[in-house]
Amino acid sequence: MKKALVSLAAAAAIPILTMQPSAAEPVPGEATGIWSVGECGGDGLAMLIDTSVALIFETREGQASVAMAGAEWVAGFVVATVKGEGAEFVLPPLDALSRCSALPGGFSLVFAESVAVLGEYDALEARCMGGEPAAAECVALATELVDVSGDGVFSKAELSRAVRAASFFIGYGSIARSSQSSFVPLKDLFGASIAASLLGPFLAGNLIDSYDFDGDGQLSLKELFQDRLPQQGVDGVAAGLAMTLPPKMMAGLMSTMTGLLGGLR
Repeated sequence: MKKALVSLAAAAAIPILTMQPSAAEPVPGEATGIWSVGECGGDGLAMLIDTSVALIFETREGQASVAMAGAEWVAGFVVATVKGEGAEFVLPPLDALSRCSALPGGFSLVFAESVAVLGEYDALEARCMGGEPAAAECVALATELVDVSGDGVFSKAELSRAVRAASFFIGYGSIARSSQSSFVPLKDLFGASIAASLLGPFLAGNLIDSYDFDGDGQLSLKELFQDRLPQQGVDGVAAGLAMTLPPKMMAGLMSTMTGLLGGLR
């Protein structure tokens, strides 16, 4: 592992000069959550840390920017590697951080669905980044994420929620590419949330109108893949899709469906 690059929020990181790749582990449960260097809600550095991914927030004069990162646990420290830059930030020990109830700028409220999907990243990576037969499990997990009610079909509200969940990841990727900066101002992302809230019901309604063959006002996987795959039922559709699409294409499809960090790793 490279030497840690310590440049964000000055006192917010501790350099570790020698780390062996084999020392890296998933972030343990006690280190996950929302943390801040200094007082919660103030200027400086805040992080939403999961077992393998993180969102890093830098706030200056009340204006926050966010970057997506991978997260690892190395020698008792959280190491966050910023997407697109490869810059590593070694965070202070947990007892030097403040555990917070909310992220800066109302992020948790505006992008609540995206935060929920972020928490499923490990499961998605395990099931969706491999080849067959994991692809069928990938379809099943993506279905579970969208199907909030657990009734096996997608309602207009559930599909709209999926669009809202994708809004942060799509908006972040677009702005980061155009600005060539991994840190994106939150104010620039709120437009993506508003657009998703407005377009979500329209897109969901259009999808249901196009594939709701039994007229129940909801969408099933069987209906979605009608005339495309021979298998019947959700299990059959998942298995058929796994056999039909190459593993890399399957991973890309699932990342798009869930709006989740397709290029983080």
